[in-house]
Amino acid sequence: MPVKYIYDAMKDYVLNLPERIKRGEFAKQPEQPVANDNRDWDAVDAVARGNQAMQPTLQASGGPADTSAGSSDVADARHGAEEYNPYGEVVTLTKENFVDKTSSGPWFVKFYAPWCTHCQHLAPVWTQLGEATKGKVNIGKINCDDASALCAKYNVQGYPTLKLLWEGETTDFKGARELSSLVAFVENVMAQPNIVQSIDDLKRAQKVTDVVYLFAYDKADTSAKTKAALAHVKANAQKMFLSRQLNIVADAALARQALATDKLALPALVALKDGKTVSFGGALTGDDQLHEWFYAERFPLLPELSRENSDALFYDSDYLVLAILDTERGEDYVNHYRNAARDAAIEYNKAYGSASASKAKAKGTVRFAWVDGNKWASYVDRVFRIRHDNWPAIVIARPSEDQFFTTDVKGAPIEPSKAGVFLAVRAVLDGKLKAQSTNSIIVRGAHGLVWAAKSVWGVLFGTALRVLMTVTGLGGIAYYLHKRGKHARADVHDLVKGD
Repeated sequence: MPVKYIYDAMKDYVLNLPERIKRGEFAKQPEQPVANDNRDWDAVDAVARGNQAMQPTLQASGGPADTSAGSSDVADARHGAEEYNPYGEVVTLTKENFVDKTSSGPWFVKFYAPWCTHCQHLAPVWTQLGEATKGKVNIGKINCDDASALCAKYNVQGYPTLKLLWEGETTDFKGARELSSLVAFVENVMAQPNIVQSIDDLKRAQKVTDVVYLFAYDKADTSAKTKAALAHVKANAQKMFLSRQLNIVADAALARQALATDKLALPALVALKDGKTVSFGGALTGDDQLHEWFYAERFPLLPELSRENSDALFYDSDYLVLAILDTERGEDYVNHYRNAARDAAIEYNKAYGSASASKAKAKGTVRFAWVDGNKWASYVDRVFRIRHDNWPAIVIARPSEDQFFTTDVKGAPIEPSKAGVFLAVRAVLDGKLKAQSTNSIIVRGAHGLVWAAKSVWGVLFGTALRVLMTVTGLGGIAYYLHKRGKHARADVHDLVKGD
């Protein structure tokens, strides 16, 4: 069977070769220029000015005119993107070519197994997606039966798993596996920045998302340094799937009006969230600094936990403080307890520094979020063992250790108040609270059984070999149960996955 498969694949390759050559698939691609952030921008501008000074002579002699001076940087923010998926096809990825193929540009990848029924149902839709996203994003698929290690690296825990990858960044698709939903997802993450031409434009942007990024510059500034800053900011936002939240203002007066200041030095990059302005203080052409800043500021103080942000919140947090609320009890109730949790987050940041700097305190990253308990009642009950009667409730999760905390130093439920939440967080960081495990009782019992068996066999028989054999056998059972428990509690890290 493997021989026939290889033969068929080789035959298809040879028969399709003339057409693929005709399409230019094997044409050598031009090398991409390497960005150099240490350039002497004043020298670059001087060269540009010299070229502009020569422009009339070139035009008079019939030479090409320099159109760059009349080009719009705002237009550059909308256009000029590299074309992806030029043929509207799904690319078959393998463990051999995966890294090379996905190392540049955006890739929407289906991680699947041939025997998976849901994967089989998705197959024709995925082909249609390739056609529908022609020129927008690369579409790929990889068989995890043939690339199990690679799929494990990308935390694939069920089939099919759909991920959009872009040069080291990933975002998961968790919506309905229908063509319209998949196309909408691609268009959302691949959106171009918004061009702000009035205060109303900015206000509309703030209604759409909790965090708005604003890049402001003066359109009269045509220096190479400012153009490079715009290019770097736009590229980093796009690679982190934040372009829809990026707003560009090319009017100095409008920028200062929007930020209510006359002292804004342009170009500038800020984040608008929680009623405050957070300025970027690094080099606007420094990709590492931009990446770190975008990453740190992408959440408000107290976002609502959702299927879209659950992975980022759980995996990027050493501790995640959750306020579980009964939204059916009305707006006043929700606002009261949500404000208490937000005030606790503000108090925490005052005491320990911002979420982006807390790791330097050797305490770990702490984030806060609130949960609509009615949407996630079964998850809250199964994972944290908190029933509806006990809402509002505070849970401090420690995802990396599969642990959570629900009681204070006195053993009582954490009080859902500013002081109650802050003191509980501080006690957790100081190691003063007792953790509970998100593992099931069966998994915890299996782990205990391994150690118990080791002791019993050691005493009764005194042979290291028997101990090793017993521990190995029971360890296999425990590992199997642990894996089952891990899949059962996957919602701790990923609240909602597709069927």
